[in-house]
Amino acid sequence: MGRRDFRGPDCRHQHGQPAVIVYFLSGPDTAAVNRANFTGYFAATLATLLVMMTARGLIDAATVLRTALLLPVFAGAAWLGSKYFYQSTDRRYRQVALGLLLCVGGLRDLALNLERRFSMSDVKEAVDRFMEGWA
Repeated sequence: MGRRDFRGPDCRHQHGQPAVIVYFLSGPDTAAVNRANFTGYFAATLATLLVMMTARGLIDAATVLRTALLLPVFAGAAWLGSKYFYQSTDRRYRQVALGLLLCVGGLRDLALNLERRFSMSDVKEAVDRFMEGWA
């Protein structure tokens, strides 16, 4: 199976991540315990996903370039999260986490609506043209 034959994960059918977040947040654990659980869970699932994508040949130069471009944004968000985590209460932590989850769900619905209006090949072509400018 070649790289172009792989259909990849479909966001319409991936509901495990948000459900796990809600599950952790619904328990009696403190924010520190929840944060540790999230870190372990996402580290394990993302490491597994990275191994699977590498085995299928889905990691190419464009993927590495996108990662490098987004790394400062991710690092900045992680730094901000760490800074404000220690200044927050357990209740505020749950409110922010659930609020972010709600926003992500809204963005997911927006993306699905856009997907219905535009073919994915059009979107892929536009992204490829954009990335050629960075290469």
